[in-house]
Amino acid sequence: MKTKLVHKLFCIITVFIIGVSVILINKCNSNKTVYTKQNNILLGNITYNSKAKKSTNGSKQKKPATTKGFQINIDKKVIKSTTNYIIYVNLSRCKIYIYSYLNKKPSLVKTAPCAPGRRLTPTIKGLYKSQRVAVWVHDVKYKCYLKYVTRIYGGYLFHAQPMNSKGQIVSRIMGVPASHGCVRLYTNDAKYIYEKIPTGSTIYIK
Repeated sequence: MKTKLVHKLFCIITVFIIGVSVILINKCNSNKTVYTKQNNILLGNITYNSKAKKSTNGSKQKKPATTKGFQINIDKKVIKSTTNYIIYVNLSRCKIYIYSYLNKKPSLVKTAPCAPGRRLTPTIKGLYKSQRVAVWVHDVKYKCYLKYVTRIYGGYLFHAQPMNSKGQIVSRIMGVPASHGCVRLYTNDAKYIYEKIPTGSTIYIK
């Protein structure tokens, strides 16, 4: 009889301990950021952690107006887009030109200086489709943080000047080739592309 009571008491204590442990584990996990394959974005051969920082801007992105697309001529080349926008990157001038379909005709809506890739790490040329990535991205390879990131192709990106973990710009070079292949922009220009240019817009780099 005594043995049965001891065994029953042991079972009750064991169940209680397991229950408390489960509660504590769930509470602990609720305070952690869970990283998934969607959070960790593979761009080229470099893995970026898109959860490295959170945007302080709580505003939601507005959905762009839809259109059947349009086309423009750049240096006698016809460039088409299925969205309202086309981004043209002129590497020799270190400038970007953004065209939009407004009032039933294409218009140049923005120009800005940029810092494309250096001679040994050049920016790719050709036609590509834009893809919105994240407000903050941690560049693990080069140990810096990138803001307002839009993908051109693979590991080639539009982004603001690289920053440290405190949000301080670590390289202010602009208007000349200076990057590892990405197209660096001033923060406001990178933000414009990130917020205004819908995914799938044509990017033409020459």
